[in-house]
Amino acid sequence: AASLALTRAEADSLVAALAGFFASDGLEFSAPVPDRWYVRVPPGEWPSTTPLDDAVGRNVFGMLPSEGKRIRWRAAVTEAQMLLAAHPVNAAREAAGRPAINGVWFWGGGEWPGTIATPFASVFADHVLARGLAIAGGVAPSSLPARLAAVPASPSDTLVVLDQLTAPLRRGDVNEWIAAAEALDQNWFAGLGEAASGHAGVRVVLPGDRDTAVF
Repeated sequence: AASLALTRAEADSLVAALAGFFASDGLEFSAPVPDRWYVRVPPGEWPSTTPLDDAVGRNVFGMLPSEGKRIRWRAAVTEAQMLLAAHPVNAAREAAGRPAINGVWFWGGGEWPGTIATPFASVFADHVLARGLAIAGGVAPSSLPARLAAVPASPSDTLVVLDQLTAPLRRGDVNEWIAAAEALDQNWFAGLGEAASGHAGVRVVLPGDRDTAVF
């Protein structure tokens, strides 16, 4: 969704249509921000799902949600596609040469744990999941600074989440990706040697599609 440039009005209209259509199934849709939609599911109806990052860019055959006791989740995916295809928001987007919002990917799910354990005393991130996990762990997250030198030295572990390459990668925008990668190199990685001494060590974690590299 982050690559679709949804407006607040578009998200509100589309989510309202989904909420009305699926109300009889007990599904409650909401969109706290335009590019993140959530659905509250009746107890006992959570499906087994495939994380979005595992499905992006792939054939979704075999990745669709499992069926619930009452809710037919695979049919819900198709019904959502049909509903959105006929929605006036998409007619307007297509007329303006913008990509249509043509589906909903149900994934995740579960109960809020209340609290979680975290080894980090401070977190610097704009990434939504990282900030949410920090809050759940009792750590107030800080916005991501512009460069590594702005991260204050601390005797405790500090987590910094750099996700500037994600959006251009998903959009397939090579030039934007290269520019973002060069900025990361200049603002963050070029100073790792100095930071390693000032922070009593630095660990770099690079997640990939199939594996994660740690240095």
